[in-house]
Amino acid sequence: MLSFTWDMNKVEKAKQKIRDVWEYRPVNKIPINFTVYSNPKKYTLHEQIKDVDKELDVALNTIKRTLELTSLDYIPVMGPEVGNVLIENAFGLKAKFPENPEQTPFWVEPIIKDIDDIYNLKIPNSYEDEFFIDCLDRLRYLASKVEGKIYLGGYDTGGPLNVALNLMDVNLFYISLIENKEAMHDMLNKITLTFIVYYSLIVDAAGGINKMSNIYFHLWTPEGYKGAVADDVCANIPPEMFNEFSKPYNSRILRVYGPGAFHNCGPNPCVFEYIDHDPPIKAINLFYDYSKNDLEKLAEAFAHRAVLYMSWWNSDPPEKVFKEYKNVCDKFAPQSIIIPQYGLDDSQYSDSEILEVYNELNKISIEYTKSMIWKKKKNKYFPEGEHGV
Repeated sequence: MLSFTWDMNKVEKAKQKIRDVWEYRPVNKIPINFTVYSNPKKYTLHEQIKDVDKELDVALNTIKRTLELTSLDYIPVMGPEVGNVLIENAFGLKAKFPENPEQTPFWVEPIIKDIDDIYNLKIPNSYEDEFFIDCLDRLRYLASKVEGKIYLGGYDTGGPLNVALNLMDVNLFYISLIENKEAMHDMLNKITLTFIVYYSLIVDAAGGINKMSNIYFHLWTPEGYKGAVADDVCANIPPEMFNEFSKPYNSRILRVYGPGAFHNCGPNPCVFEYIDHDPPIKAINLFYDYSKNDLEKLAEAFAHRAVLYMSWWNSDPPEKVFKEYKNVCDKFAPQSIIIPQYGLDDSQYSDSEILEVYNELNKISIEYTKSMIWKKKKNKYFPEGEHGV
């Protein structure tokens, strides 16, 4: 049994606030996504990846401390974490742990070095993929421990175009987007089919789609909006390539699991194409440091259509985050919504210092919320009252 309890009514109110802001319905305060990281036993990331009980210990300590200090907007979510390796490993790309114990595994070398390798690529058999089977067992184990009270995130699988880049020689990848389009579409089709099959088994292992934060992010998204994809490649390609090689394959995943969230660290040359997947994206996650030069375009693109989750590193000093969060709010008001994502480590800050930071972020949010022009917008894919996939 869980060793601590919390007010589930507060969590339900926090969830309703997310549902409302995703539809641009008025709220008394746009939420902030603030986490108090807590790892009293000092387990390294490598130790947590290799031992699920250590991952669970860190996750539960983090949830407990966050609920104790900042429960207003908090929705408990946890793991699993094995690094960004799942789909690539299924296709035969091998990874190893770096020397730094706080870094996730990285790839040894690409497996696609010429065009013939693309056509020879085989769709993985999930029932013969030992690493994936271990990942499913890990997720089932975590599900058995959280008693349905904590939402489980998906694995960090990225998106189809991200996986294609990881599988290929880098130069061959970018050349092929221009010169070998047929081969690229062949590979992206295989990758996307694998995503959909693997996600179906992941959802089952977690106990159902609505037991999950969503299929990818460790970030709660509303019922009916559990689909999520990532594409960091789009920071380096023009919109035309994004529309041809990323959006159609992302959309196939979103049509199965719902039009949820999209991630690109930044920068954002394809910003005006993000939302218009089929079905349309509802939330976008970016990093401030990589996207700070695109704020005006982001505000224009998202107005009354999508919500921006802007991330800061937990190593960023609070004063920097206050200033930059306020800057985004000023750019986004009165028609675009930003939810900041930030956290502090309780080994580096006292409880009073954490509360002071949390309260200051809330003050900024309250003033920002007062300036908003709200607009209720129906969604044709998931009409009001219809939830789930």
